[in-house]
Amino acid sequence: MNDGKQRVLVIGLDAFEFGLAEKLMGEGRLKNLSKLIGESALFKLHHDDRARFTGLGWEHFSTGKGPEAQQRWSAVNFDPKSYTVQQTQSPSPSFLAASDTPAVVFDLPYFDLEAAKNAQGLTRWGAHDPGSEGFARPGGLRDEVNARFGPYPAGEWIYGFTWPSADKTRAAGAALSQAVSLRGEITNWLLAERLPDWQLAVTVVSETHSAIEQFWHGVDADHPLHGLPSGEAARDALIGVYEALDAFIAELSAAFPDALLMAFSIHGMGPNTSDLPAMFLLPELLYRDAFARPYARERSWAASLPDGTPLLAEGETWDNVMREIVPWPDAATGLLARLKG
Repeated sequence: MNDGKQRVLVIGLDAFEFGLAEKLMGEGRLKNLSKLIGESALFKLHHDDRARFTGLGWEHFSTGKGPEAQQRWSAVNFDPKSYTVQQTQSPSPSFLAASDTPAVVFDLPYFDLEAAKNAQGLTRWGAHDPGSEGFARPGGLRDEVNARFGPYPAGEWIYGFTWPSADKTRAAGAALSQAVSLRGEITNWLLAERLPDWQLAVTVVSETHSAIEQFWHGVDADHPLHGLPSGEAARDALIGVYEALDAFIAELSAAFPDALLMAFSIHGMGPNTSDLPAMFLLPELLYRDAFARPYARERSWAASLPDGTPLLAEGETWDNVMREIVPWPDAATGLLARLKG
């Protein structure tokens, strides 16, 4: 399609850590990304602190509205009257809902494709945090993609828990790198063959998010798990995913030379200093203050770090271990049910 208008191809990089990318480019890696940066205008996005910590960056992009405009500061809302939580879909339509621009969207999180009548494509293919129900336009497109390319190859590792095992870490890295490559093939096919009449195309690489969450200890020398056998494997796996992304950028840039190419990341990644204090330590302290006894149970550990930090065995998972330590409340007969009664 060429009616004189500039076509725009947007590549979203989910949880892409630019600081890590700069280090890798300094090592001579990511040559295609380095070339794109050298030929482009580059700037950093600014988020105020409240917006930055909502966890809804893709909703802000997909709707064109920040948390102030939507009065939505978290994906989970707490109701103090019923003492329950709800997780609702985005309250606003996508930024393309009222647009007549021919668009193709592939796996953009939090995007309501059904409401964007002039947009075609597919959502919820391999997104780390899809944020919306899966939808395809044309209706049979998902089946076409599955028949032509097969299923998403890294579903097991979207929320992978691999640090106790170097072998699992390597397997997850290989699968996520393969997923980036397959994502490139599908994007190319959609935009060049199946749905070529577009002015705006948006595709998002979510494997960078799935990878960096579970492989971070491999690139952060200060991480407590950095020295484990999986540390080196995690570094190699994360670099592999970033190099697959680099090839993805090169493939699309070469396939659509007429399009203005824009790559962006809404947020990166860093040490997690919030989950354990908020989800485990705070409730435990509040329980002990209220009932003068611990809620968490003692358990033995397979090993520990020199500083005493306990380690999970290779076959253990965080969820199973935490269910041993923290008794799960019974919704029908537990404290919450008695409080409601």
